[in-house]
Amino acid sequence: MHELSIAQEMMRLVFENAGEAKVVRIGIDIGDLTGFEPDALTFCLEALLDKTPAAGATLDVARIPGSGFCNTCARVVALARRYDACPECGGLDVDLRGGRELRLRELEVE
Repeated sequence: MHELSIAQEMMRLVFENAGEAKVVRIGIDIGDLTGFEPDALTFCLEALLDKTPAAGATLDVARIPGSGFCNTCARVVALARRYDACPECGGLDVDLRGGRELRLRELEVE
């Protein structure tokens, strides 16, 4: 389960940035093309944060849709998978633009 190791790293970043302050909200961006399951990551984070200054913090998970630029038809297109053909023209020369994000976006502390 890769989500556990990602959750451990996010927890490290949370406490590195929040210090001793109580964490009330954690904002996370997860791209649809990362291969990570947002529910599994949320479960792991909640379990790891229990009995810490971030216990009970609201997890604000934003999903970032997959997108790419088709060099054949010069359009930005939605992508469901990394190596999909362009849904507009069927071209295979598509550069990924979005959906690979996996980041700790923001922290709210008291």
